[in-house]
Amino acid sequence: MSDAISAIPNRIFAYIKRTIAFFKLYKFIFRETSDFSNALGNFILPHTYPKCRKTFIDWLRQDDRMADTIRSKKNIDIDIEALKKLPENTLGHHLYNILKDNEDSVDQIQSLKSNSDYSYSVKRIVLTHDIYHALLNADTLYVGEIKVAAFTTAQIEHYYPSTISICTGILSACFTKQHYLHSIFEALIEGFYLGKSTKQLFIIDWEKYWDKDIEEVRKELNIDLNAAKEVMCSKFNYKG
Repeated sequence: MSDAISAIPNRIFAYIKRTIAFFKLYKFIFRETSDFSNALGNFILPHTYPKCRKTFIDWLRQDDRMADTIRSKKNIDIDIEALKKLPENTLGHHLYNILKDNEDSVDQIQSLKSNSDYSYSVKRIVLTHDIYHALLNADTLYVGEIKVAAFTTAQIEHYYPSTISICTGILSACFTKQHYLHSIFEALIEGFYLGKSTKQLFIIDWEKYWDKDIEEVRKELNIDLNAAKEVMCSKFNYKG
């Protein structure tokens, strides 16, 4: 009985966290915005559920290459000032153009402790988010974020924050930005196709690619933007 009583505060705390997460999700869906820059509240929800965390990390460990990356706990070193000095055609400089206004947030993410397999894996995916933007030539506004979220979902099947971003983006557009809906679904299809056809990026040692021409990097990683457009045009009468 005493154990059951002592567990009550933890259960109440967990309930409060989940309630807050749901309210943040609701607030995001109905708020007026043109981008996802403040949508981090959405990511709280799946991280509060042990089952979601276990499904995610178990899926990653099924692949020996991803399991090795997790065991190594190797950080992704993103030095924005160093990226700025690279030639404009390089992956590193393209990444700099995306990150230059968010340097503080990058530093904060890199400084986060990631001792557990779960926290390390999430941190790695968060740090690669803007790399995906550069490689996919996706802007950081509404539709570009949907494309990257779909790409991430295709690459990492059980990373639920990206799925939540897609769902909340569609719901938000339904209520406040109906003119985005057609573009959102096009971005969703294109991003998912690219995610499935691209090599697994979770295992990539990105520091080796900063000074490489971005087109060469895309070719090496099998990111064929033109092929994705051709599929869209032939299958869905895409005119983008």
